[in-house]
Formats: sequence, structure tokens, C-alpha cells
Amino acid sequence: MASKQKVQAGIKVKKKIWVPIIAPRMFNEIVVGETPAESAQATVGKMITVNLMTLTGDARKQSVNTKLKIIEIKEGKAATKLMRYEVNPPAIKRLVRRNKERIETTNNTDMRHGIIFFMRVPFSDKRDSVWKNLKSILRNLILL
Repeated sequence: MASKQKVQAGIKVKKKIWVPIIAPRMFNEIVVGETPAESAQATVGKMITVNLMTLTGDARKQSVNTKLKIIEIKEGKAATKLMRYEVNPPAIKRLVRRNKERIETTNNTDMRHGIIFFMRVPFSDKRDSVWKNLKSILRNLILL
């Protein structure tokens, strides 16, 4: 009789640790959450989406999401940087008056700190002069 051999799969299981994620200084460096990883360094570069209400504690800002990117590990905690700030489309829809046409502008702007700023702003006025003035004012405010 042929002998039966048990073959064990060569699967290596690596133990994961929970790495706390810290918000940027503008949000008082509060703990946003935790993520599992094989090592703390493995989380660098990961993007997470956090509701602005979670960061500020203000319930009126729950229609805004922020994207944070983990940039470095400090004392076993993941430090983040704000990469994106976006308003949910239903909230924009509520800003525009009824029975008005909505005009949107979308701009990709390189800021001084190397951040690309994507902006979508609704307007309900169709006059070209108002439209051009608002666009230039918004660009100047963002670039400051």
C-alpha cells in the first residue's frame, strides 16, 4: 500500500497591528480611527475618507467629506495631511434655489504648498459679467 503523506500548505500568517490615525494640526490632531497593518510603515500613502462632522464635532458639517493621506509615522501613530475637501452633491442641490438654472465651474488649481485644489461651485445667475467676477474672486480667495 502506498503511504499517505500530509502536505501542509506553506501559508505564512503575519500578525497585524492596529495603527491609530491622527488628524492634521488644523483639526487639533484628534484620533480619527485605526487601521490594521503588518507594520506601521505599511500604512504610509494610504488615503482615508472622514466626515467633517467627525473632525469638528459640528453636526451641520456632515455634508462635507475630507480625504486624508497618511504621510508619516510618529511614535507609532499615523500622521495625516488634508488632500481633498468635498461637499456632497445633495447638499449642493439644496443650495441652489428652485426653478433656477445651475451653472457649475470646475477648476484645478495648483496651490503654493503643492496641493491641487479641485473646486466645483454652483451659481444660479446666468449673466456673464456676474459669472466672470465670481470666478475671479473665488480663484483669488483660494490662492491666498
